[in-house]
Amino acid sequence: MIDFKILVGYLNKFKSCGYEQSDNGAILIGRAPHIAPKAWLNVLFPPLDEKEIKILEEKIKIIIPESFRQFLLFSNGASFFSTTLNIYGSRQNFKRSYKNVWQPFDIVVPNTIERIHDAKDNYLFIGSYDWDGSLLYINNETKKVYRCTKDSVRALNEWGSLLEMLDSEISRLIATHNDQGMPLDETLPNTP
Repeated sequence: MIDFKILVGYLNKFKSCGYEQSDNGAILIGRAPHIAPKAWLNVLFPPLDEKEIKILEEKIKIIIPESFRQFLLFSNGASFFSTTLNIYGSRQNFKRSYKNVWQPFDIVVPNTIERIHDAKDNYLFIGSYDWDGSLLYINNETKKVYRCTKDSVRALNEWGSLLEMLDSEISRLIATHNDQGMPLDETLPNTP
């Protein structure tokens, strides 16, 4: 079992800026008024259960690797540093109200309708960066995580596992923000 709680420990650095649990159970860490009055720096969405994960697999027609399955049981996607890095999940609805806003970016779309043309059947797209729209995917055979452009799966970066990627990326992003969650230099790309 992968312990994703260690990642929350990193994010708790921003608890002094605010911490809440939304009506739907999302964990909100670090208010970000420099972005918008009701913005949050980091959001962990309520976990899925095994039945919901099976339904998700049926929708995307891809087996979810064990590491990502464990992540979804911990958090149904996440948004780090005001959508700098997003980990996809199962979106429950598309209603546009404040109560419904705390949902992940939908994992179904990049794995079906907008799937990259050269993606192999065993690639599961799990996230993205807002700076350049680059995507993250897990190779179901090797269990490695890769970052690629939105046009080709050619690897820009590679990590040995999901936990390694999340650990290194959250640590890297923390180092690029001050204690209030503001970027130290907004002109620099926030991709690896």
